[in-house]
Amino acid sequence: MENQFYSLQSAFKSNSIGLEPIEPFDDVSFFTGRNGRYLFKCVFGNKKYDILTGGFAYIFIVSEKFIDALGNNFSGWKQVPLEIQSENGESMEGYFGLAVKGVCGPIKNELSKKVILPPRTKNGPSRSGYIGLYFDESTWDGSDVFSPANSNYIFITGKVKNELERSNLTNILIEPIGEIENLSVDLF
Repeated sequence: MENQFYSLQSAFKSNSIGLEPIEPFDDVSFFTGRNGRYLFKCVFGNKKYDILTGGFAYIFIVSEKFIDALGNNFSGWKQVPLEIQSENGESMEGYFGLAVKGVCGPIKNELSKKVILPPRTKNGPSRSGYIGLYFDESTWDGSDVFSPANSNYIFITGKVKNELERSNLTNILIEPIGEIENLSVDLF
């Protein structure tokens, strides 16, 4: 790939506040920024980080600090208004949904590299797997924040990565897409 791309993820810190929807909603609508009413409640944890998860691994609830880091400098994203209730029923302010508007073509599984991966547990066996989430760069719309077709991955450009790291955001994991395990490849 000509450009360097990264995957934006939650670091899933153990004491992070975890959220779940109060009312059912269409997660695809949320992820892509369609208007709706999005209500969440705190269900575990006690630490307010810059990225919280909202019941699905790819539903990001982000802080004002995160929104400020993206600002008007980057394309392909939208903030989604939402409401959060703390465990005691009070409103938790200063968070928004992160919707991804930028797109690229689907992940090309055939470009992932077959490797032996370390065990998932301390005493578990090594395992076969595939590394790398690649796409045809000609299908990318040029947005700084984008998602491959038919997936819930959030990809970012190097410029976004640098700004998010400079902002010292918490509970954030940014990895090169060439180093991400591709769970979509059939191992059998």
